[in-house]
Amino acid sequence: MDAPINVRIDYREVFDALARLRRATSDFTPANKVVGIFAVGAVQGNFERQSTPEGDPWAPLKRPRRRNVAASNAKARKLARLGIEAVEGIATQILVDSASLRDGIHFDAFPTKVVISTSAQTDAKAAALNFGYPPRNLPGREYMGLREEDQVEVADIYDRYLQRLGDAEMGRG
Repeated sequence: MDAPINVRIDYREVFDALARLRRATSDFTPANKVVGIFAVGAVQGNFERQSTPEGDPWAPLKRPRRRNVAASNAKARKLARLGIEAVEGIATQILVDSASLRDGIHFDAFPTKVVISTSAQTDAKAAALNFGYPPRNLPGREYMGLREEDQVEVADIYDRYLQRLGDAEMGRG
C-alpha cells in the first residue's frame, strides 16, 4: 500500500502581503494628486482647443469682446501670455476674457477621490458658462470634463500606482 503524500503550504506570507496591500490601497491620495494635476491640465486644454471634452466646438461669441490692445504692444503681449489672441483690438478666444476661469481650475485630493473644481472667485459664473444660462440667452460651453483619451490616461495612472504598490509589497520595488 502506498503511503499518502501530505503537502503543507503556508500561505501566511501571501496573506500578510495581501493585507499590507489592502491597507496601502485604502488611501489613494498619492495617486489622486497625480490624477488631479493631470485633470487640471486636461480641463485647461479644453480652453486651448475652444471645445467640449467630447471635441465639439464651443458656440461662437455673439459679438467679440472689445479690447484696447491697439493702445500698446505691451498690452497685446500681456493678453497673449494669458492665452488671448488679439486681432485688431478684438479678443477672439471664448471664455478667456481674463483667464481667471481657466487658471482657477484646481483639484483637491482625498484618500478615496479627487475633486476638480473652479476657484471660489469664479464659482457663480463658472456654472452658467459651463451649462448655459437661458434667462440671459447664454449658451453652454462645456469645459469641465475629460476627453476620452484623458480618461484612459487617468485609468493608466491608477494602474501604474497599483502596480508599484503591489511590487513594493511583494519586495520587487
